[in-house]
Amino acid sequence: MVSEPSSSPEAISDPPETVETPAPLDNRIITEARIDVVGDKIAPNVYSDTPGYNARVFTAAGEIPYNGGCYAHWELFNNGTLLTTGDTSCNVQRGWSTAWWPNGTRLDNGEVRVVASISTDWGETASAEVTFTRQRS
Repeated sequence: MVSEPSSSPEAISDPPETVETPAPLDNRIITEARIDVVGDKIAPNVYSDTPGYNARVFTAAGEIPYNGGCYAHWELFNNGTLLTTGDTSCNVQRGWSTAWWPNGTRLDNGEVRVVASISTDWGETASAEVTFTRQRS
C-alpha cells in the first residue's frame, strides 16, 4: 500500500533571528589628521633648516586628496612666539612652508611648533600639531 502524503500543513518554524549589522563607517568622518615634516633632518626630531609641512587627513575611505574639499589653517610658533599663519588645501604637493610662502619667515634655533586646524566642505573638523627642534650652526 502506498501511503498518501499528509494533508496537514507542515509546521512553520520560527523566522530566522534578525542579526543587526553595524552601520558602515561614515566615509566623511575624519579618522586621522597628522602633519608630515619634510626637510633637512639631522637627528630624531631635529631639523637644520626651515622645513615644509603637509597636512595629511584620512577618513574611513582613505586619505583625502589635494583639492578634495579639505583645508588647513596653519600657525607657526618659534620658541613660544607666533610667527605667522597661512591657509592651504590638505595634502598639497610639497606642503606649506614658511621658507616659500610667505617668503622671509626665519626660524631661530630652538623649539618649533606647527599647528594645523583642519576643516572640510562637509563640516568635519580636526587639528594636528607637531613640535621639533631647529638647530643650525
